[in-house]
Amino acid sequence: MRAILASRPRLTTATVLAWHGDSNTDIGAFVTPGLEWAAIAANIIDPTAEYHNEAISGHTIEQMVDDAPTLVDVHRTATARVNIAIVMGGTNGGLLDSYTKYQQMMQFVADRKAALFDYIFVLPYLRNGDLSTDAGKQGEGRRQLYRSYLQSSPGNGRDFIVVDHDSVPELQDPTNATYFFASPDLTHMKAPAHAALGTFAGNFILSVIS
Repeated sequence: MRAILASRPRLTTATVLAWHGDSNTDIGAFVTPGLEWAAIAANIIDPTAEYHNEAISGHTIEQMVDDAPTLVDVHRTATARVNIAIVMGGTNGGLLDSYTKYQQMMQFVADRKAALFDYIFVLPYLRNGDLSTDAGKQGEGRRQLYRSYLQSSPGNGRDFIVVDHDSVPELQDPTNATYFFASPDLTHMKAPAHAALGTFAGNFILSVIS
């Protein structure tokens, strides 16, 4: 991946960070503004960066594709040294199959590439639901399939970079009340989980662009 990214600008100054996603990224949706994982990651990546969080609660990947040109791309600027787009999506969309979600995310990536972002980072959506139930196991199976499509994509490391957070201990069990809200659907992170994801993602992204 280093060889592929070698020609891209490295982190110096004048950084733009443009986020998109759903309620697990949306400012103030379930945690106090400033405690969302995206803000924590942004502070690690570059505390002086322009931070734009355009996540919208309830949004599907398809909706993110549709509204990103007016919400995300407008933040890219030729005066910035590094323009970075970051997205986490896939929780919403009902029982839409994993490959369709993957194709939609690849459209999101292609559009951000066409908008001349220097880096595009994609996070699979989080584990959700009670994984001990049949429904929870089926949902996790779909999530893992979507995750595998992203990881094995020929564009991973070339057009975009996967931020694979599955190893983060705080994100393992959606029924753990320390890290997730039980209502409405065992998918929304509490502040400690936001802190864990933000720290992991921020350090990973910083390691790529530095």
